Order: sequence, then structure tokens, then C-alpha cells
Amino acid sequence: MPRQIGGGRSSQGRGRFGGAREPSILQLIESVVHQTYSKISISKVFWGEAWRGTFFQKRSPPQILFLKYYRCFILACAFALGNPSTLAISLDEALSAARKNAAELKTYAHELKAAKARRASLDGVFDIQLSDQASYTRDKTEDQLFNRDQTRITRNELAVEKMFGTGTVLKGSLTNTRTQVDFPPPTVVQISPAIQIPFDINFNYQLNPEYATKLQVELRQPLWRNWMAEEIRLQKKIAEGAQIGPQSNFLIQQQNIQAEVEALFLRLTLINKQVELTSQLVEKSKLFYTHMKRNVEYGRADLINATSAKARVVEIEGTLLDLQIGRDALSRQLSYRIFPERQETVTWTLPTLEQPFLAPAGNDRRDLTRKALAQRFDLRQLHESAQPLQDKLALLDERDKFGLDAFLSTGANKIEGSLGNSLGELRSWEHPNLTVGVKFSTTLGKNGNRMEREALLSELAQLDSRRVYIEQMITNQIDLAFEDRSAAHKLRSQADAHQKILEQQIEQERMRITQARSDQTAVIQYQMEILRVAALRAQAYTKEREAESRLRLLSHSYPQEPMGL
Repeated sequence: MPRQIGGGRSSQGRGRFGGAREPSILQLIESVVHQTYSKISISKVFWGEAWRGTFFQKRSPPQILFLKYYRCFILACAFALGNPSTLAISLDEALSAARKNAAELKTYAHELKAAKARRASLDGVFDIQLSDQASYTRDKTEDQLFNRDQTRITRNELAVEKMFGTGTVLKGSLTNTRTQVDFPPPTVVQISPAIQIPFDINFNYQLNPEYATKLQVELRQPLWRNWMAEEIRLQKKIAEGAQIGPQSNFLIQQQNIQAEVEALFLRLTLINKQVELTSQLVEKSKLFYTHMKRNVEYGRADLINATSAKARVVEIEGTLLDLQIGRDALSRQLSYRIFPERQETVTWTLPTLEQPFLAPAGNDRRDLTRKALAQRFDLRQLHESAQPLQDKLALLDERDKFGLDAFLSTGANKIEGSLGNSLGELRSWEHPNLTVGVKFSTTLGKNGNRMEREALLSELAQLDSRRVYIEQMITNQIDLAFEDRSAAHKLRSQADAHQKILEQQIEQERMRITQARSDQTAVIQYQMEILRVAALRAQAYTKEREAESRLRLLSHSYPQEPMGL
């Protein structure tokens, strides 16, 4: 029997977080009562004489009433001050709580949300773009003909642009320009030594200020390299592929967490069974010690035999204490794993080791291996992660193409001395302009794309190598788990056969007792040995259940919980 499982003596006398254990409300109130009535044995009064009536004949009525109801008062105070809530949790409920409460799973939910947001942002390229640009220019020049002083130009351009999924770009713009020229006072313009013309600004320059309005409609269509249709489509697929990682990692981590919780549940069930068997072993060892002392008195045993029996009692009691401390520590560890954000007092609903904890993973090794290779989330992730890399390669091929775009532009211009006349004449569309052309472009060198393509091909090769490694690991681990389960089953069968032999020997010893050829100590020794064999059987059952848990993890057969955002 192991001396320590899941914890040690170092945690004895410590509280929930490893510090000194604080006294409970019940202990504090009892200490006050004991200090007030130090001459009265409260436990004896309450549990002994008080119920038989002898106490009522020896104590005064005030003491009788107080001590009769003090324990009810203590319990009421403790309840009023509040105790941690108590939950009864089975394995299925523990797995469900772990899937919902695990802090690391929330990280993947936020990663998926960010990936979806990046994918949705690509749709913004097809939104209608509205722009307005205004400028002011002041230019001071000298003109020999008109002797102008300075020019002030105010320009405003309002544009609307829309891109379609076919790569077509449609843009409309309205541009208005106001030009104001400042002249010096009226003077004479000398054209030649013999010719002089008097200059009058009001008569000779009617367009001051001048209003020029332009309405333009532009259409651009890619002919060969569809750079805003095919590229955007590929970029969307790549962004959708970025969601594969968080989703797959979430499901994989769910499986790992449930396997961890089930392992803790198995250990807790085993140690609880060991505590039960060790408690019975303590009682049997005490009974053996009692009979051994009697044999010493009758001269049928030596004193050293009784001393050894006493030492065995102390040793088994120490083992029981270690198991109890380890059980408490393991229970807290399991509670923290399931409820990381709050502390709960949990009462575990532990199944017996003889019954399976969950549905068996399967008895056919080949069928389970085939099932695991088909539904493992990490293998799915590798398969799905290859497609975004293929899309990146296609995107590089698209960018390596030369560009050939056709464009068409039409519009109307009008210059007037007032803004109203300028806009009014523009609406008539009497003098349209038309522009038609083709644009060709290509990239020289392309070294960057070539190196990026080599990196993508290397990543694809790594995915394939990783897939082969995981498939081999799964196959080997499933074989080992089946062998471990078979070995544990054999150990359990051997323990059952051993127990039957011990039971037969007990019957023979009892028959010898009736013939005065043996005593009760021999029977007790066999009974203690049966308890030890039962502990070995419990360990064999645990190993068998652990092997089944490994098979469930290898095949990713634990329940799934949808990712919450």
C-alpha cells in the first residue's frame, strides 16, 4: 500500500490557499462557551447525562437551558454568517463545467472573433467612396500685356467612386474652379512705339472672376490581370482560412481538458477507495493487536509479536492519514480546475471502479485507429490549413501577370463669368469630351514573389510531414493503450483469483479453529491480506480506466461544446 498519493503531510493543518487554517465559526463560539463554563464538561453534558436526566438533578436551571440549546445556537450562527455553496458533481457534470469554465478556451474565442473581423473588413473595398477636395492658390505675377498684379484661384472637387466585384471601377466627379485676377488702375497698353491702346478692365475683360465647371464620368475595366476581382476573392479565402486555427485549437484544447479532468476524477476515485480499504485495514490491525495481546497473556505468543502488531497499527494509521491528506488536496485541485474563477465546496459523486466511467472507446484496434485518423481535430486542421497556402500561391501567380486595363472617360466643360451660368450651361451637355485608352503595366524582377513562393512550398511540405508524424503517433499510442488495458485486465483477474484463494484459506482456518488447531489471528491476517489484494485490484481497475481515457483522447471522442463569442 503506498504511503502517499496525490499529496503529503506538508498540507496538514493548512487552509484552502496553503496558509494557516483559520478557526471556523463553530470552533470560535465553542471556545467562548468553554471559557465561560470551564468547570462543566459540555460534551459530556450534552451527549451523555443531559439526555439521561442526571444532569438536570445536579445543575441550576439557567445552566441547563443554556447548555441544552447552545449547539443549536452555534449552528444557527454559522448558517447565518454564511458558508460556501455545496455542489454535488458527477463526472459528466465535471466535464461539462470544465468545457464551459476553462479560461484558456476563452482565448481561442477572441482569436476567432478577430479573424472574422479581418475577413469582414475585406468587403469594405466595395463600399462607395465619397471624397471632397478643396484648395486655394495665390499667385503674384507680372504680365507685360495686361500688367496684371496677382491671381487667386479657389478649386473644389466632389467625387463619388464605386468598385464592383468584376474589378470594374466607376467614378463621377464635379470640379468647380474660381479664378480672380487683380489688375492695377486703368492704364495704356503699348503694343509698339507707334501704337498705344487704352486699357479698360470693365470693357475688355468680362470674365473676371472666371468660373470653370467640369463634369467627368470615368470607367475602368481590367482586361487581363483582374487585380481587384480575383485578388480580392483570393484574399477573402485566405482570411477565411485564418479562422481554422482558433476553431481547431479550441476543439483540441477541449479534448485535452476533459482528459485531464477525467484523469483527476480517476485518481480521486482510486484514493477514495484506498481510504475506505485502509480504514478497514486499520480496524483489522487493531483487532489483530488485541488478539495478539491475549495470546501473549495466555503464553501462546511472544511480546515481540504484540509489539510488531502495534507497530503495524501505527504504520497503517500513518498511511491512512497520508491518503486522507492526499484526497483533500486532489479534491481541491479538481475543484480549481473546474471552477477557476470561484471557489466551491464540492461533493463528488464518484462512480465505482468496477463500472466504466464513460462509454468505452472501442474494442477493435483497427476500427478505432481508422476512426481516430478520420475525426482527429489536429489532422483536420492540417488538411484545412493547406488550402490557404494554395490560395496564397494563386495570389502570387495573379500578381505576376502583366496588367492590361481599358478606360473610358466622358464629360463636359464650361467657362462663364458667374457660377450660376457655368452650372446652367453644363447641364445642357452641348460640348461633351470623350477619352478612350488602354493601359499596360508589368513588374520587372519579381524576386520578392519568387522567394515568398518558395517559403509557401516549404510550409506545405511541413504540413505533410506533420500529418505523417501525427498519424504514426496516433497508431502507436492506440496500440500501447490497448496493451496497457489488456495488462490491467490481467492484473485484475489475477487479483480476483488471489482473493478466492484467500477466502478458501479463511474457511479452512475457521474449520481448524473449531478443531482447536488455530486461533482468530490467522483469520484476521488473511482478511487483512484480502484488503491489500482489493487495493491492488482497485489500482488495476484504475489503470484499465486510464487506458480507456487515453483511447478517448487519441480518438477525440469526448463531448464537444460550441465556441461562445
